[in-house]
Amino acid sequence: MSKEINKILDESRKDLLNLGFKNPLISHSQRAKQIMIVDELATEVYRLLYVNGREMSFEPSDEAENIAQEYSDELDSDESLEPPDDSDLNSSPEARHTDRILQTALPSQKLQSRLLTIHNDARTYLEEQGVNILFLAIGFLHWYEDAATAQEARRAPLLLIPVELSRKNALARFQLRYTGDDIGDNLSLMEKLRAAEFNIELPKIDDSEEFDIQEYFDAVAQSIKSKKRWKVMQNEMTLAFFSFGKFLMYKDLDPACWQQNNGGAGFSVLKSLLGDGFAEQESSYVDETHIDDILSPAEVHQVKDADSTQILAILDVNSGRNMVLQGPPGTGKSQTITNIIAECIGCGRKVLFVSEKMAALDVVKSRLDEVGLGDAVLELHSHRTNKKKGA
Repeated sequence: MSKEINKILDESRKDLLNLGFKNPLISHSQRAKQIMIVDELATEVYRLLYVNGREMSFEPSDEAENIAQEYSDELDSDESLEPPDDSDLNSSPEARHTDRILQTALPSQKLQSRLLTIHNDARTYLEEQGVNILFLAIGFLHWYEDAATAQEARRAPLLLIPVELSRKNALARFQLRYTGDDIGDNLSLMEKLRAAEFNIELPKIDDSEEFDIQEYFDAVAQSIKSKKRWKVMQNEMTLAFFSFGKFLMYKDLDPACWQQNNGGAGFSVLKSLLGDGFAEQESSYVDETHIDDILSPAEVHQVKDADSTQILAILDVNSGRNMVLQGPPGTGKSQTITNIIAECIGCGRKVLFVSEKMAALDVVKSRLDEVGLGDAVLELHSHRTNKKKGA
C-alpha cells in the first residue's frame, strides 16, 4: 500500500483504540450495573464455573453495607488504596469457597434488582448486536500510571469469562453459567502496558484444558515485579459488562496480520475505501435493459421474487462490480441480498455477510432457511454459535 494510505489507515486505527481511563478494561470502578463478588477464591470459582461447567447462584450479604463500605474506604484511602488482601483468605478452601454460591456485598432486595437489570440489559444487547458482553472478571491488576507521583490505584481485570444469567421463572434464583465462548485476555490492558512508558509484556491466556489459573496469576505477578506498588489481586471478582468490539477491529486492521493471511488479499478494496473511491466502470446494463434478452432461466439461481432493477443489481454483482444498494425500508434490500447469496452459492462462491444489527442478519438467515439454504450458512460471532463445538 502507498505511504498515504498507510497513514490514513494508521490514523483510523488509532481512533478505535481506547486506552484512556474511561475504558473499564484499563481503569475499572464499581458501577450500578455490576455485582462485586466477595470472600471467594478465584481458583475455586474458575474450577466450578469454567472447568466443570456448573451453574452458580448469588448470595446476599447480611453485612453487605459494612463490606461494601470497607472496600470503598480502602480504594479511596490516601494511605494504601488497597482492597482487603488476598492473604486474609485461608490457603485451604472452606465450605463457602467450594459450594456453588457466590457471596456478594449487596443486601437481598438490591441484589435481586441488580441481577434483573443486568439480565435484561445483556439479553437486549444479544438481540440487537448478537454479541455477549457480560463477563465475570476474575483477578484484578492494581497499577499506577506514575510510580512516583500517582496517588490513585487503577484497577484492571485480568481474566474475563463470558457468562450469562438465566432463571426458570420469576420466583426462581438467577443462575450464572459459562457460555462456552473463549475466555479472554484483557487486550486493552496488554496494549496499554506494552507501551514505551511501561514496557511490560503480560502473559497471554492459553485457552486449553492445560491452562492453570494460578500459574497465570503468578506469571502476571512476575511480569510486573519491577513495579513496587503494583499488585495482582487474584481473588477480586466482579460481574460486569465489557466490550471488546472496537479493540478487535483495531487488531483486524493491522496490516501485519494481513501479510500472514493470503499475502495482502483485499488491499485494492482498502485503497479504494481510504483513497479516492472506487473507479468502477459504468454498468453494462441500463434501466431499459430487457432481462429476457440477456438472462436465460437456466442460469438463474434466485430464490426470491425480484423485479427488473433488483435483477440488474444481481447481474452487476455477478460481474464483479463494487456497488451500493440504497433504499428506504420495505423496498426489498434484504430480499436482494438473499438472492445475491443464493446466486453465489449456486456458482460455487463464498460470501461474507456482515451487519452491525443482529436483526438484519436474522432476516436474511430466515429467508435462506425458508428456501432450504440455511444449512449452507455458518453463523459466526453470534450467541448461537460455539467455537469449541464447531471445531
